[in-house]
Amino acid sequence: MASIAASRKKNIYFARHGERIDWIDTTWILSAERRFDSPLSPYGLQQADELGVYIAELQPRITHIYASPFLRTIQTALQVANQINKNVLSITETTKIRLEPGFSEYFFDHIWNEENIYRSLHQLREISQNIE
Repeated sequence: MASIAASRKKNIYFARHGERIDWIDTTWILSAERRFDSPLSPYGLQQADELGVYIAELQPRITHIYASPFLRTIQTALQVANQINKNVLSITETTKIRLEPGFSEYFFDHIWNEENIYRSLHQLREISQNIE
């Protein structure tokens, strides 16, 4: 009975996104297409990559990453998944990223809907190509 309970044990790790560009560049918002959805700064991308290096060493291996639909959290999740999946040989063994709108902050001056929180697959591919 104890071995069954042990095999069902799950580890859950929490991390936030790396440094946001609007934290270091106050003028970023002036030309931003989506002012409420800032990307990571170059240092934030480095932080996310370093987090990925650390997480890739954890056992048991991380199988899923859940992220809010904000660009900065998607960028962080992609960097981490890239590190975890570096030596994976089978597509079935890759760490998956799942977007969860419930993990987003709620802003009283902004109405959330599918148009402004979900990114198209094309946009996600563009984000992932910029990271690798």
